[in-house]
Amino acid sequence: MGFNDAASEIQRLLLAQRAAWIGRDADAVAAGFAEDAVFTSPVATYTGRSAIRQAAADFFAYAARIEIDVKRILTAGNKGVIEWHWLEEAAEDGQVRTAADAIVFEVRDGLFVAWREYINWHGG
Repeated sequence: MGFNDAASEIQRLLLAQRAAWIGRDADAVAAGFAEDAVFTSPVATYTGRSAIRQAAADFFAYAARIEIDVKRILTAGNKGVIEWHWLEEAAEDGQVRTAADAIVFEVRDGLFVAWREYINWHGG
């Protein structure tokens, strides 16, 4: 696989994650991660596909709506960074929160093995 092929595969994986979060689909979120993946958010670290799936499902119970606007994707081999603008609306009270979100990731065999989020919340 050449450099451009690897970059295209990583972009496909990232856009699939974006679609899974917007669609509030915990199974689709988890499907992008290896069995031994580590997902680190500002709240907690989740190890393994099953734990990542459960964390996503728990979040989707809270969030009635999610919007994601990709700003940039940078890759170097099987590692990279994605920056996106995140919007979430709480199901319970309709409160909307937005953030600038940067994610550092690593891919192995077509799946994420590491995902670390850095979030800058904008009020709300």
